[in-house]
Amino acid sequence: MAKSSAGLRIISQPLWDTECLVDGTVFSQKVFFCVPIGALMHGAGRPKTHLDTNMTQGGALGAPLEFDLCRLAVEIIHTDREDARTVVENGLLQFFYAYTYPIIEVPLITVNPTCFCESLGEPKPDDDCADLDAILKFVAEEHLAGRKLRRSDILSMAGNPPVQPGIRVAPDDCPLKIKHGQNISARISFPGRSVVIYSPVMYIRVVMYGNLWTI
Repeated sequence: MAKSSAGLRIISQPLWDTECLVDGTVFSQKVFFCVPIGALMHGAGRPKTHLDTNMTQGGALGAPLEFDLCRLAVEIIHTDREDARTVVENGLLQFFYAYTYPIIEVPLITVNPTCFCESLGEPKPDDDCADLDAILKFVAEEHLAGRKLRRSDILSMAGNPPVQPGIRVAPDDCPLKIKHGQNISARISFPGRSVVIYSPVMYIRVVMYGNLWTI
């Protein structure tokens, strides 16, 4: 494997983080990549495991790790159609790196989230969720056609549909370099409103696709 000047090796490894919503939850935002493995997952009443996240510290990569970010994706797990649609149609996805303002900000529906209806760990889409994915893709196309695109939307949606899920943050040959110790987080919020979840439980996972530089 290739090695960097710091003696690190590169592996194709996403970074992911999961947050939980339970029946009756009223929320206006969820923040990701800030609660590491072993810490309590809000709403779940248990520590996060490797199925929930592979962040070993909150809000930043530990030394000497680095990450080349190319794509951001969202998964909605163990939910039903109406709750998923409520979240996706009304959510705003933001990604923060090193700054107090987001470097990526797009309506969640333009990310075309993947929806699963099984327990966390081995999610497989069922017929209802496959239908939901098709509906959301159509709504996203209509949504984009009806408004002026911001630069981040153009960057994310330009070109042919991606083979990988989610939105493109940077080209594969020129990724966004995330250094250890620099603040990183993602946020799904609902500007001007709060959302109520009626499912027994809903997991939302944000995935950063790219290459991890590790020891």
